[in-house]
Amino acid sequence: MTLHGMPAITTIECCVAAANSRLLDADQGDLNAAEIPLDDPGAMDLLAGEDAIDVFQVDDDLFRQALENGKPRSLDDVAALLALARPLTIEAGLMKDWLRAGAPDEPLTSLLKETRGVLVYQEQVATVAAAVTDAPCKKANASGGPCSSETP
Repeated sequence: MTLHGMPAITTIECCVAAANSRLLDADQGDLNAAEIPLDDPGAMDLLAGEDAIDVFQVDDDLFRQALENGKPRSLDDVAALLALARPLTIEAGLMKDWLRAGAPDEPLTSLLKETRGVLVYQEQVATVAAAVTDAPCKKANASGGPCSSETP
């Protein structure tokens, strides 16, 4: 886990504690964050709808349109759509590829299943390069540089 994820975890823990405090006052059971489904259809519909305007990272028109068009079915879909909803990836056609993709073709099925067969994350590029070339992951990761917008 990266250090960037720690504030989000703390926020979730605070929200669960606040919810449990209210549930205790109402003589109801505790909320367990680990039991919250990551593919709840109601939550996915909410994120893809107009009511998500105040949701962090989804309040931008570009992201809301990506979620509306992408119809996410899980949190993995939401993460992929937010990663793809960037001007350069849209211009390159990656968003269209993801939207019309189904399950990825073999032999990349296990490597790209979470992103519908589309290379979304730089780590996937290194993993696929290692799998296709039988190169060690460290050497394959060196090929990931051109996928970045940063110049060496």
